[in-house]
Amino acid sequence: MTEPIDPTSASEPLTGKYREIKHNVNNSLGVMMAMAELAQMNPENAPRLAAVVLERGPQIVKQLQEFGVLLQKAHETKSE
Repeated sequence: MTEPIDPTSASEPLTGKYREIKHNVNNSLGVMMAMAELAQMNPENAPRLAAVVLERGPQIVKQLQEFGVLLQKAHETKSE
């Protein structure tokens, strides 16, 4: 069984990327939550919320996938 990779103990570039992605995901989710609240108060804002989700959702997925590749590479390097 392989050990889970702890991003906080990884190399400096990996740790920096982890922090960047964490910040970006939190920022995007915060914007989405704010837009959802605005849409509840004023349904006319719903199209703006949809636009934000359609724009930021794929960005989050892409960043997480890229980070997953970096983690896999770090794990392979550690295993060698």
